[in-house]
Amino acid sequence: MVEVGSDVKLLLEDGAVTVNGEAESRRGRTLTRGDVVAVDGTELRVA
Repeated sequence: MVEVGSDVKLLLEDGAVTVNGEAESRRGRTLTRGDVVAVDGTELRVA
């Protein structure tokens, strides 16, 4: 996904991140088991 927090900030600002299909713009969001995070179309499920 990304290596450093500054990269995350840019992706969030660009609208490239979704959580459970909804755009996410907040850093520090708490994820829970089963959440699906997508960055530029690459999806990962939180275990």
